[in-house]
Amino acid sequence: MTIGSTARRPVFEVEGLEVRFRTGEGVARAVNGISFTVDPGERVAIVGESGCGKSASLLAALRLLPTASAQTAGRVLLDGKDLFALGRGELDEVLGRDVGMVFQDSLSSLNPVLKMGRQISEGVRKHEGLSKKAARDYAVELLQRVGVPDPHRRVDQYPHQLSGGMRQRAMIAMALAGKPKLLIADEPTTALDVTVQAQILDLVRNLTEVAIVWVSHDLGVVAGLANRVLVMYAGYIIEEGDVRQVFHNPRHPYTRGLLKSVPSFRNPDRSPLAAIPGLPPNLTDLPPGCPFYGRCEVRETRCLSQLPPLAPVGGGQRAACWVTAAPTEVMA
Repeated sequence: MTIGSTARRPVFEVEGLEVRFRTGEGVARAVNGISFTVDPGERVAIVGESGCGKSASLLAALRLLPTASAQTAGRVLLDGKDLFALGRGELDEVLGRDVGMVFQDSLSSLNPVLKMGRQISEGVRKHEGLSKKAARDYAVELLQRVGVPDPHRRVDQYPHQLSGGMRQRAMIAMALAGKPKLLIADEPTTALDVTVQAQILDLVRNLTEVAIVWVSHDLGVVAGLANRVLVMYAGYIIEEGDVRQVFHNPRHPYTRGLLKSVPSFRNPDRSPLAAIPGLPPNLTDLPPGCPFYGRCEVRETRCLSQLPPLAPVGGGQRAACWVTAAPTEVMA
């Protein structure tokens, strides 16, 4: 770094991450050497079909996968600390302080026998040494911040007494309680109706002080939330870039297929949605070349035997494709 440079170190750095699961059919290669970074205040979305490795990547990066069935490799830095090199106690302390997590099913993620105020403030009391009253007041403040109505009453209620939208807001409050540097959100709006979903997205967009990694299969949500998008397929990142550039100018045939399958108001004749033919490859028997080869309409002979690298394709985008056909605007 030169004198006077304004470059900042990423909050989150993933380098060559691999995840292998032992199954009855053999070893499933769930994540295959992916690398990406998240800068302070940046909102990065990871998208792709179910089973593509989105959630497994983040759980592995935070060392939350069961070691009995999963093997991981690579390097993960959180604010400069190598998470794979930390002891269990130090890892728990770093994750409890610097990472907030919000999951899809709020009811099963929350403790049903603890009041919301205690669940929100428990980590803060441990790390900051707050008194019981100060911790409760802080929980009320957080619930108010995330838009939970009547927070002084809700703080003393149990999860089942809150609506789905309020539980999700409470989970965000819990994730923010320790003032984390990084927020991980794994499909947090999937089970919510569109009105509540929009409210949660507005809330997240206003969290400018924290870097966010948002895992989703909903491209419409990602388009309105993220700064940058990573497209995953069969455990690989096959395209990445600025979200508007990728959605307007997709360079990988899989990304094009995903975008063409999204309903759009710009479809006056109500023509059927396009579907990507075929199925994803078996993770226990991945092909030596491009994993999308069997479903691709523009494949070449070398795609079968040579794995394409994730390389620059212009406009700040990168794509893992030997055939980067002329881009076509697909989604507004």
